[in-house]
Amino acid sequence: MLADADNGIDPIERLEKAATVRRGTIAELAEAFLEHHCRGRLQSAGKAEWIMRDYVVPKFGDYAPKQVTRRDVIGLLDDLKKRATMTATLDTRKWLSVFFNWALEREYVDFNPVSGVRPPVKSKPRERVLSLEEARAV
Repeated sequence: MLADADNGIDPIERLEKAATVRRGTIAELAEAFLEHHCRGRLQSAGKAEWIMRDYVVPKFGDYAPKQVTRRDVIGLLDDLKKRATMTATLDTRKWLSVFFNWALEREYVDFNPVSGVRPPVKSKPRERVLSLEEARAV
């Protein structure tokens, strides 16, 4: 460590980078999240898998968990706002937040980059309500 300091290398930064590399990538962590937190536990596990597979892993899969920033999250959500449905965009934000909270509890990350990021779109209220006859038929 002293040799690193003598060569102008911050030893703490070197240790943090080494720890990040050992913990793997977002793709690996996402699989662990789905396996240990979602599958067999949550009714919405299928939606979480879809969001992680189609939107999160393609964008952040090669990142180390601590590399994802709030700006990265905003960029993903802004991109989804243009090319995906409103529901997919809102669900992606929700599942990213759940994922990073899970990672935070296990000390894979130091903070949740989704916290403080407002939903990029507003959900629209439903336009009509079922009549009593329609509700009885269901």
